[in-house]
Amino acid sequence: AQLGKELRNAVLASSSSSRGAIDVYVAGEWRIDKLHREYKLLTNSLNTQSYFPDIADYYTIRNSMNRLYRSWADARAHSWNELCEGERFAVVPELAQRGFFSRSVLPHIKAGRKTALVLVDALRYELGEDLAELLADYSNGGKLLSAMLAELPTITAVGMTALMPVENAGMLDPVFDKSGKKILGFRSGERQVSDPKSRLASLSDAVGTSCEWVSLKDFLDASDKPLKKYVASSLLVITTRKIDTQGENDDEDFGIDYFQPVLARLREAVEKLRSCGFERILITSDHGFLIGDDTVENAVGSRIEGAERRHAFDIPRNGDRLCSVLLADL
Repeated sequence: AQLGKELRNAVLASSSSSRGAIDVYVAGEWRIDKLHREYKLLTNSLNTQSYFPDIADYYTIRNSMNRLYRSWADARAHSWNELCEGERFAVVPELAQRGFFSRSVLPHIKAGRKTALVLVDALRYELGEDLAELLADYSNGGKLLSAMLAELPTITAVGMTALMPVENAGMLDPVFDKSGKKILGFRSGERQVSDPKSRLASLSDAVGTSCEWVSLKDFLDASDKPLKKYVASSLLVITTRKIDTQGENDDEDFGIDYFQPVLARLREAVEKLRSCGFERILITSDHGFLIGDDTVENAVGSRIEGAERRHAFDIPRNGDRLCSVLLADL
């Protein structure tokens, strides 16, 4: 009922800009994605139960709700693409992923604040709202959460690398494989930044001192000498792929919210970081995701030769389900 109400009240009025569309989502539309996630978990748990009365009505209602959500999500996606095409995919500077390091990390380093950067693969905005609620005790009354736009294409090689100090005067210099069809990362000066090792090196170059890089699990398990090593640095990077992995593997089939334990462990990490003297703790992500259900259709994009996941480097193609953009515009 809550999901239905939110969808019914959602106004698909066209925004005049991508920034306007972002503001509408942040102001409250994110609740639709949150409710759909909870609805999917709840209804999937019923799939594992034995036959119950009125099961035919249940399936009719469930499928209707999923179609209603899919219609909303598709309409939002079409509207967003049109706005971006109209603006030639111009990035909103204050929300651009490529400016994250200089905007949100570097000022703390320059001020001498002990800083931790937590990279959570696929932490979408509505999960960020859940996490902010878990961390409300540390907010001092301020808003902990802000939106950021993922660079295109929305894959880890692009998003995680764009969070590093690879921007040059607002521009990114992409690195492709030999075929020119797969993006590996970005260049930063003479350095090719495309994996955790090179990302760590780029951070060390930018802050002028050595940094530490550790998985969330290893950090939470660490004590004594290993922990001292991790927390000795002025910039510590903690990473986890758990949310992305669970979303990809469709782990929510049995009605258990596998995302919530990850959020709880992130709170645990925040508490441990604070006890270790970290003054600034920044939690961010590379991209979001959509939860699938039985209404999802394979779009024509997946049938393009050389298509990889959500994109393809190819000749320009446009249509009802395709949107092309020049690399120069990105």
